[in-house]
Amino acid sequence: MNIAYVVNTRIPTEKAHGYQIMRVCSELAKLGHKVTLYVPTRTNKIEGDPFEYYGLEPNFHIERVQSFDAMRYVKFLGPTAFWLTNWSFLRALTLPADSIVYTRDADAVAYLSGQGFKCVYNAHNWEPSRTARVRPALGAVCNSYGTEHALKESLNIPTIVAPNATDPNAYVGQKDALRKELHLPQGPLALYAGHVYGWKGVNTLVEAAHLVPDVCLVVIGGTMESTASNLQFATQNV
Repeated sequence: MNIAYVVNTRIPTEKAHGYQIMRVCSELAKLGHKVTLYVPTRTNKIEGDPFEYYGLEPNFHIERVQSFDAMRYVKFLGPTAFWLTNWSFLRALTLPADSIVYTRDADAVAYLSGQGFKCVYNAHNWEPSRTARVRPALGAVCNSYGTEHALKESLNIPTIVAPNATDPNAYVGQKDALRKELHLPQGPLALYAGHVYGWKGVNTLVEAAHLVPDVCLVVIGGTMESTASNLQFATQNV
């Protein structure tokens, strides 16, 4: 099967969805499919080979589609920058006629289905506003049963659930080595891994850390900007 994974994002990216996208492409290729990841040309501060960045075998192809990168002006355009970039990317996209499209983007489903391609939608959450755009999809791969249930309240298309997961890494069985590398103390750790959006409550976790002084709190994730804005108030009140 010729699978075209179409997504409007930077590759590589420091955010978790980049690894998830690359890993899905890699696993599909291991199953014997011909896989091409289509991404727009975007300004990217991360240089180097994406496969090396994510530690993956280069068993699929990455196609960078020449398109307008409005994300360079996101401070001025706000959310409009994403939609302009996505519109330019989809209009510039050229896929083999036999491609099966796999995408996280409702707009890509709507546009490419209209071009005659069979599309599968990868749902990581669901908003009813996407209903009309996703309706032409052959089906949806949902990251949780909750997402599947929410989607089925809006759409009657085939669905399966493929939960997000972790995999073994170089530090399995080497906790002491990892503590040393990250300069972490011996003793109990409380670990938060994920983005530091304020609504996720990580700031509450930071403020509560002083209640358990014998436990070292470790926060992994976020960007410099989001960490500064969402955790600054919390740390000032510890």
